[in-house]
Amino acid sequence: MTKYLLFFTVLFNTFLVSSQTKTNVHFDKALHYMQSYKFSEALGEFDIDFQKINPKNTGNQEFIEAMILKSRIYSHYEHLDSAEFCLLKASGISNDISFEICNSKSPATLNDFKIIIEKIEELIKTQDKYGYHIVLSFIYNIIEKHDEMKNQQQLVIALSISKEIPLSIAMQLYKIRGKKIDAYTSLLYYQDKIKTSTPEELENLEYNLSVQQYYLGWFKESELIVDKYLKVSPTDLSFLALKMNLQMVKGDYMEMKKTENKILKIDPKAFD
Repeated sequence: MTKYLLFFTVLFNTFLVSSQTKTNVHFDKALHYMQSYKFSEALGEFDIDFQKINPKNTGNQEFIEAMILKSRIYSHYEHLDSAEFCLLKASGISNDISFEICNSKSPATLNDFKIIIEKIEELIKTQDKYGYHIVLSFIYNIIEKHDEMKNQQQLVIALSISKEIPLSIAMQLYKIRGKKIDAYTSLLYYQDKIKTSTPEELENLEYNLSVQQYYLGWFKESELIVDKYLKVSPTDLSFLALKMNLQMVKGDYMEMKKTENKILKIDPKAFD
C-alpha cells in the first residue's frame, strides 16, 4: 500500500466498504462488458441507464453511485484522469475545478493548489457538504499535508450519514492518484535514462517508457513507440502484448482479439 493510501486507511479502516450501484439492467451489462474487455460496450450500456437518472447532481444518491461505477469502468481500462474526474463529480465539484485537479502534476506544493482550495472553502461557506471535504482531503494528500488531510477526513465522517459512499469515493481517489504518481515518476525516470542510453539499451528503455505512458492514459504516445518496434520485429511478444492492451483500452475489441490470436500462434502458452 502506498503512502497515498496509508493515512486514510489508518483513520477509516473500520468503515471501508465497496460502494454498490442500484440494480439496473444496463449498469449490470456495463459491468459484464467491463470484465469481458469490451470498453466501448461497457460505456455504451452505462450511458443508457445514466440517461434515466434525474437530477444529475449530488443531491441524488443514484447519480453519485453511477459516477462511482463510471469511474470503475474508466479505471479498469487505465483511463485514470477520466476515472478521477468522475469521482470528483461525485463529490459535487464543478467541471472547471475537477479538470484543474485532474491535470495537476506531482510532486506538487500548497501554492499549486492555493486557488482551488480557496474556491472550495468559499463553497463550504455557502453550503457545507461532505464531498467538499473529500476533495480537500484529496488535495492535502497529494501535497502531503497529512495533518490537514486528517482534519478534512474527520469532517467527512461528521457530515455524512452513511459512511459507505464517501469512503468509497475517497479511497478510489487516493488509489487512482497513487497509480498516476507512480507511473509519472517512472516515466520521468525512463525519459531521463533514454537521453544518455546506448543503442543496445534504447529498445528496453523505450518499451518501459511506453508502459508508463499506457498507465497514464497517454495511449497515442505509447502506441507510437509500440508500432515503431513492431515494424522492425512484428513477432516481439512484449510489444504485441502492450499493443493488445492498447487496443483494449481504446475499445478496439476485434483488433484486440486478432492481436491475442497472433500472440498465441507465436507462443500457445503466452497467457498461462
